[in-house]
Amino acid sequence: MKRDSGYYHINVILPLFLTICMPWIVFWIPSSQMGPRISVSITAMLTLTAYRFAIGSSLPKIAYLTRLDWFILGSSLLVFISLVEAVITSSLVKRKRLDLARCINHSMRWIAPVIFLVIGFFSRRIQAASAIGLVGRKMSLGVWKSRHFRGLRFSLS
Repeated sequence: MKRDSGYYHINVILPLFLTICMPWIVFWIPSSQMGPRISVSITAMLTLTAYRFAIGSSLPKIAYLTRLDWFILGSSLLVFISLVEAVITSSLVKRKRLDLARCINHSMRWIAPVIFLVIGFFSRRIQAASAIGLVGRKMSLGVWKSRHFRGLRFSLS
């Protein structure tokens, strides 16, 4: 049975890509404008969180991470990194270290897209390794618990 992936590319991956690119705008906003930089980053983080809930309801519930799960997880990390960068560079501006803030901002203009490509590449590799058993076996949560917690006793005393 072959699945048509076009639906997921248009309705899942493309909006996710645009949401991930949204916080990259902060790298072109001057570091001295802390409000807009933080607002864009937080908006992207909240949008990504809402997006995860929205697509989570339409995808099947399984006990292992799929390629899409790894991709979304890595993308969430990248959006969070842009938020941290906005806070750090704004803090540097307040401490009159404009050159360092500008250098970080300019560096992140090309580092963020490279990290995104790496995330896309490794999400494919992790899923492939998982499928052949190198990262972890695809098993139900009950089987996983019975294998990993066998013989362990927990007490509150």
